[in-house]
Amino acid sequence: MFDALTTGISKTPSAQVIEKADATLFLEIHVDETASVLERRIWFFTRHGDFYAKGMETHRQFLFDPATLGDLLLRAGFHAAPIHQYARLPFRPSHMGFVCPK
Repeated sequence: MFDALTTGISKTPSAQVIEKADATLFLEIHVDETASVLERRIWFFTRHGDFYAKGMETHRQFLFDPATLGDLLLRAGFHAAPIHQYARLPFRPSHMGFVCPK
């Protein structure tokens, strides 16, 4: 079982701030259409007692055409059954999943 983002995802760069009781995250999202890669840059500040620690991560995720990915899975010998959610949590638009017994 796995999930992936599709090439149908929004290409508009975005930024947001997420605030929790003991952490604040700054998130920037950018899509490289030529490489079909979504990049998330995340800066986070987490509380440790009276102080905050700062961290930064970069996540890169390939974007897939749903039909092409399904074909690749079949050619690799998997029986790919699409799913649209994990448990009771539906995927966002341009997010897909597969259960792939071999």
